[in-house]
Amino acid sequence: MDADDIEFCQSLMPKGACILDYTEYCATPQMIKWKLDCGYFKRDKYGAVVAIRDVAATDQLDLMNRIASEHNPPPEDSGWPKVWGDALAEVCMADRLSTVQWLLKHPTGRQAIAILRGARSLRADKTLSKLLSYPAELCNVEMMQYLYDQGAVDRLGNTLLDAIRANQVESVKWLLQHFPDSEKIPDYAVMHEAARRGHVNMLQSGAIRSIRRLS
Repeated sequence: MDADDIEFCQSLMPKGACILDYTEYCATPQMIKWKLDCGYFKRDKYGAVVAIRDVAATDQLDLMNRIASEHNPPPEDSGWPKVWGDALAEVCMADRLSTVQWLLKHPTGRQAIAILRGARSLRADKTLSKLLSYPAELCNVEMMQYLYDQGAVDRLGNTLLDAIRANQVESVKWLLQHFPDSEKIPDYAVMHEAARRGHVNMLQSGAIRSIRRLS
């Protein structure tokens, strides 16, 4: 199934069996399209949002729109916001700004942000702070600005350190420009991190020196 050889898979099915009953762990776009065409996601609300998450990083917005339209308005108390947050993390890692925009414009996007904001004690890669770190590490300042404008950010200190570790000077500059007065970070910690990583250009840049005003 992962190879999208549906015809071969069908040849292996027992008589009277439906191949869709064997696709729970197969998340290829072709299989998801097939399940959508068969009306599978109209019956399976949770399966629909899982499918959106599984194709999100491939930037297939048309397919995501079709799946989401099966449940409009989106269902309540169905696990959608948590899975939506997972999808946001995936597309931020994949550097897909257009998909991030689509996910946050959807009504479930606000709920997902609320869950990520309260996830500080859970997995480190599933927090609002880490959501901003992904584009910061890739120096995608446009995505960082969009997340910021949408209120999809939390404390910036960890993101700043992540950007320094990734040697992304422009990301560091952006973070310093948007650093809140309520949040402080010791300049020696930042200087130490840049030096420890051997990022000479970061140490020589005006970005690092301007950290002293935040301490």
